[in-house]
Amino acid sequence: MTHTREEAEIYATEYDACRALATREAQEQAEEEQRYQQKVLHNKSWNVNASYHRRQLKKAKQDIEYHTKALNYAAGKVKWEKQGART
Repeated sequence: MTHTREEAEIYATEYDACRALATREAQEQAEEEQRYQQKVLHNKSWNVNASYHRRQLKKAKQDIEYHTKALNYAAGKVKWEKQGART
């Protein structure tokens, strides 16, 4: 049997594994909180950074809308093809 985890991540008991997982999750959450507090564009003002994030959010919403429509269209085509194959 091959393990994909390093030996440092193998624990003697379930309790030790759960405790290590909780510690790692808390660490990752703290790092994520620090990322929010840093500028993406370090040499620009906070106003420029806020504008950047607004643009990114608007683009993401447009992407979601486009891909939702494309998925709905494709799903309709799949349903139509399956119905056509039955007849």
